[in-house]
Amino acid sequence: NNDGGFAGAFSLKSDSNPFIVNNTIANNDAPDGAFFIFNSSAYIINNIIIHEGEMFNMINSSVEVEYSCLSGGYEGTGNIDSDPMFISPTSGNGSAYAGLEANWNLQTSSPCINAGNPNSIYNDLDGTRNDMGATGGPDGWNPPTGTDDYNITPITKNTLSVYPNPFNPTTTISFSLNNENIENFEIGIYNLKGQKVKNLPVILSGVEGSDTNEHTVTWDGTDNNGHSISSGVYFVRLKSGSVNLNKKVLLLK
Repeated sequence: NNDGGFAGAFSLKSDSNPFIVNNTIANNDAPDGAFFIFNSSAYIINNIIIHEGEMFNMINSSVEVEYSCLSGGYEGTGNIDSDPMFISPTSGNGSAYAGLEANWNLQTSSPCINAGNPNSIYNDLDGTRNDMGATGGPDGWNPPTGTDDYNITPITKNTLSVYPNPFNPTTTISFSLNNENIENFEIGIYNLKGQKVKNLPVILSGVEGSDTNEHTVTWDGTDNNGHSISSGVYFVRLKSGSVNLNKKVLLLK
């Protein structure tokens, strides 16, 4: 949030091709709009973008926007033009911005709740459909708003992790499933549009003496045809019965 010489939020150039997912971008002030895009392309999904001036200033560029809430609206699947209904947003643009007392979480009646991409790889932490904005998605977080004490019980029976992450050229996917979920499961790699690019076969080998089944599988950054795929953000998805686990992974080239 600034009053810079180019864009208030993003300045993209030099053939960059970012995926911009689940952000809250508000009250930016700059001569060239919220986004300045030069010789680049961007895929923008599940975002809230509130801006009084020009939204996208593009030169030899393109942008695809889906399942996002934008001031003035924008053509694309699932996009809306509505008040996001933040709990307590601040006022002021650019250098006048003062947000120390602001609360940018969404009210329960916000039109942005459960309005993001319906593909389950984007689901919120509680397993429900993606909320637009920074608090939505598998990496989102909604802090408690009260002062009560909470008893938090960690989920240890079904887990999914990826290491190293980011990676190049290979990464190891580790997962644990309790005994009732160990049958009929699958692991796949999906791109940001929700398209499956790779099925990962797994040979099961549980850890002796444990009540969980811990396994690993390696992914080398290729698709189902054995071709190397482009760098970027992907999702590892494990599905077994009612269990759906997702993990974001970044492939570097």
